[in-house]
Amino acid sequence: MAHERLDYALSKTAEWPRIATMWGNYIALHPEDGRAYDERGGTFMQMRNFPASLADSQRGCELGVSAARAYAARLGASLHSP
Repeated sequence: MAHERLDYALSKTAEWPRIATMWGNYIALHPEDGRAYDERGGTFMQMRNFPASLADSQRGCELGVSAARAYAARLGASLHSP
């Protein structure tokens, strides 16, 4: 997927806001692509936007991305622990 290659290239220079925008634009056109939510969730994690990261990971789970399922469970537990 071209978006994943661009994500990888931009991550080398930590262009997280640009990556998040790219995935947001892609998701607007392909709202049922769970991998895109998973990728954007990882970008939000890099930006330390944990609520947005969790929301995207959970949406990725709902769309059948198994990697997002485990990540969302771990992140959710850490955000809700005292």
